Amino acid sequence: MVTFEASFFSNGLEGRPSAPTVRTGWWLFVVVMLVYFGTVNGITCSNDGSHYALVRSMAERGRLNIDEFFSYTESNDYALRNGRLYSDRPPGTAFAAAVLYTAGRVLSWAFFPVPSVHDPGNPFLLFAVSASVLAGAATVYLFFRLLAGWGVGMEASLGASLALAFGTPLWKYSAVLFSHSPSAFLVLSSYALAVTAGPLERESLRRRLLLGASLWYAVTVEYTNILPVALIVIYLAVAGRLASRKAVRAALPAGLVMLLVLGLLMTYHTVSFGHPLHTAYRHHATYPWARSFTSTFDGSLIYGIKGFLLGNRHSQGIFLLSPFQVLSVIGFWFFRHARRAEAALAASILIATMLLMGKHRTFHGFTFDGRYMTPYWTFLVLGLGFGLQRLQLLRSRHLHFWGWAVFGLLAVLSAVQMAHHIGFSYGYTLEPSDLGHPVASREAWMRVIGAIFPNWRNVPVMAVMLIVVMGINKGVGWMRRRSGVKGSHNC
Repeated sequence: MVTFEASFFSNGLEGRPSAPTVRTGWWLFVVVMLVYFGTVNGITCSNDGSHYALVRSMAERGRLNIDEFFSYTESNDYALRNGRLYSDRPPGTAFAAAVLYTAGRVLSWAFFPVPSVHDPGNPFLLFAVSASVLAGAATVYLFFRLLAGWGVGMEASLGASLALAFGTPLWKYSAVLFSHSPSAFLVLSSYALAVTAGPLERESLRRRLLLGASLWYAVTVEYTNILPVALIVIYLAVAGRLASRKAVRAALPAGLVMLLVLGLLMTYHTVSFGHPLHTAYRHHATYPWARSFTSTFDGSLIYGIKGFLLGNRHSQGIFLLSPFQVLSVIGFWFFRHARRAEAALAASILIATMLLMGKHRTFHGFTFDGRYMTPYWTFLVLGLGFGLQRLQLLRSRHLHFWGWAVFGLLAVLSAVQMAHHIGFSYGYTLEPSDLGHPVASREAWMRVIGAIFPNWRNVPVMAVMLIVVMGINKGVGWMRRRSGVKGSHNC
């Protein structure tokens, strides 16, 4: 099996990854995926319902309209054109989920029914939602490998990765069929491919194709990703990755893949909305303000930024929801000192998207967690990895101990905050009374755990499947080494 090391990383890392690093990364992926998978609660509201309506329509009817599955949108998240009903979501998430939904016909017999607000009896539903689960776990794995490849120590890389996985809204949105988890993976993938690349004429064709695909598919999943994609392309030019004619010619395959993905998106727009540049928002049936860019992004920037960071009546700020992020801000100084260009790109993506999303009319998303910034907080947490690495190098044992103690306390507090936040979200069943006396009785603990992990019965089944896949990967690597075939590093 081709690993992330061969596909995503090149000469921008500190040498070949060690076997313990690779093994730790893959076990991190497994653990995170199982936790996310256990948190799945089917289709929870109109947002993921709109994605899911398109999934079922494509997979079962071969159509782009959602007339037969309109009820999943709760008469809220949909577009209307010429009497036909359509999902109001960018289609990239549904495209990926439809593939897994169809594949679920082979394996659905092995899983218990998943609880769901919509379509609870459908055995293939779980596989559609798994698109977000896979994307979230892959984001954490890629984040870990990026830090470790930059020379950040194992403890610091792992600590920052776990904080990202369970102390930010990535956990919540990797368990529901929203666009935020796939968006996080694609934007981070594009960033990783760009910052670890040398001159493009020296890069493999596979990496160039992956760069083109991840850049534009990120826009297919979330239109506003055009902003970080543009910044990454500018970085490639400014950093000298396109400095010669050979490099420009080498970029043509990436450009071709981008055009193919763009063609897919424009075909969807043309068939559904009559023009390649017309999105579902232009025909939104419920919110007229969503039909134009200027009326969508007409909010108060100061109010929005304050909401993202510190909270307001519409949003629980990131420093309240994920208090460890205070350490990420401090650590970003060390990130800048160690990797100036990479830190500058990460900061540019974070700041630019915050400035845009801060003006969004519903930046809070009605869920009080500033969810539109979920794909981009990853770039802030990169600073935490470098901060923890600096902590590891301190000579004072007391400062070392207390520094890790503070981080551990804030990380645990962040995870508890996220667990509570998930339990009280749409479609989940946690009640304030369940938290009244959690230590006093086993029943209270079981109610809390059951509310946060409604899909827990399927976790052992998925664990067995993942172990089988990893065993096959190990066996293939062993056979390749026995036969003398050179390949990528396998776990």
